[in-house]
Amino acid sequence: MVYGIIHGIYEQIKNTGYITLFVTPWFWKVSGGMVAKYGWEGEYYQTIAFLGITTLFETVISLPWGLYSNFVLEEKHGFNNMTMSFYFKDKVKKLLVMMPLNAAIVSGVIWVINKFGEHFYLYAWGFVSIIVVVMMYVYPEFIAPLFDTYSPLKEGELKVKVRT
Repeated sequence: MVYGIIHGIYEQIKNTGYITLFVTPWFWKVSGGMVAKYGWEGEYYQTIAFLGITTLFETVISLPWGLYSNFVLEEKHGFNNMTMSFYFKDKVKKLLVMMPLNAAIVSGVIWVINKFGEHFYLYAWGFVSIIVVVMMYVYPEFIAPLFDTYSPLKEGELKVKVRT
C-alpha cells in the first residue's frame, strides 16, 4: 500500500513536471529534428519518432519502479520467479513487439483524421473499435505466446468451477 501511494505521488509530480516544463512539446520538437535529419519529413514520421522516443524514455525512467515491484515486493510475498536477465529480455521483447504495432495503429488514426476531415472523430472511433476487436483475437493467438507458455487447464475441481 505504501508503495502504491509513493508511486502515485511520483507519477503526479512527473506528470505535473511534464506539463509545467513543456516536456511533451520538447519531445515533439526533438522528434521533428530527428526525422528531418534523416530526410523523413511529415507528420507520420514525426509522430512515430515521437512515440518511439517517449516510449523509450518512459521505459527507462520506470525501470526502478518495475525492478522494485518485481524483485522486492513480489519476492517478499513469494510471487517472483523471474531472473534479472529474464526481466530485461522481456522488456526488450515487449518494446520490439509494441513499438511497430503502435506505429501502425497511430499511422492509421492519423490517416483517418486526414481523410475524413470535420467528422474524423466518428471514423477514428470506428477504426479504433475495429482494431480493438481484431486485437482481441490476435493478442492471445500470436502476441501473448511470445511472452508466456500456455497449456490447457487439467481436469479436476478447478476446471469444473471455472466452467460453471
